[in-house]
Amino acid sequence: MKRVAKFEKVSYEQFEKDYLDTFGLAGDDTSKRLRQEIESMYYGLELPTRATSGSAGYDIRTPFSFSLKPGEEIKIPTGLRCKMNDNYVLLVFPRSGLGFKYRETMSNTI
Repeated sequence: MKRVAKFEKVSYEQFEKDYLDTFGLAGDDTSKRLRQEIESMYYGLELPTRATSGSAGYDIRTPFSFSLKPGEEIKIPTGLRCKMNDNYVLLVFPRSGLGFKYRETMSNTI
């Protein structure tokens, strides 16, 4: 199979910037403690993988756990980037079961 793309982690500095841009500083978090949590998330990042050799796509895991209430939205800094050959596109979809069970959708539809 011809490889057309490669997943990589962004730099730690980029991940920290994206996380803080998304969530800011929590009221009771000290800067040192928050930075330690961000570092732990970053170094725990997993690159996307295929569940099986016949999988149509890759599974992307979030760097932290979260729960959403009905109607609630979240922006997730994945810490990932993808280098691709020209004339290819990367599409992101929620797992099919989540859409059926919980009506999960992407804000930009894909």
